Amino acid sequence: MRASLRGRYLLRRCPGYLRRGPPYPRSTTRQRKYPAARSPGDRVRLAMDILLLALRLLLVILLYVFLVMVLLMLWRDLRQATASRETARPGGRLVVLHTEDKALAVGIAFPLQPVTSIGRSPSNTIFIPDAYASARHALLTWREGQWWLEDQGSRNGTLLNGIRISGPTVVSAGDIIGVGRTQLKLELE
Repeated sequence: MRASLRGRYLLRRCPGYLRRGPPYPRSTTRQRKYPAARSPGDRVRLAMDILLLALRLLLVILLYVFLVMVLLMLWRDLRQATASRETARPGGRLVVLHTEDKALAVGIAFPLQPVTSIGRSPSNTIFIPDAYASARHALLTWREGQWWLEDQGSRNGTLLNGIRISGPTVVSAGDIIGVGRTQLKLELE
């Protein structure tokens, strides 16, 4: 009887109960699997958000890979530069053989640098107080494993073993370099 009393109560209270179903909507009782994707538009938005996140992560990864590659290249270049400095260049010197200037004595030796400038100006690596020498007369450089002599546009020219040079010329041990009226002998160790 109790069930019948309850049914009568519900019929009086909600006359369309038997025809319509429960007085509450069914959709609120069900749990959706993916609550964020309620419509096809929401699913597309969710897919786009995931795609954008993946692209951002890919961009960050590529940026870090690029930075690591740049740092590796810099490190290798630095190692090679250090190694090339450590490779021994042959030591050498220029010895004065003949001079007409009293300030420069015969037999004085000038040590060679990787780039040695020769001339009348005191700013040169080798200062020669010769009136016939130009301020920047000649340049002696260590390149490609050998010494090169180059005239710097001097008025009287630079002589190598008595012959005037016109461009960069390879010099070897025992060669005599003429700067103005001064003669220098190249000695290599």
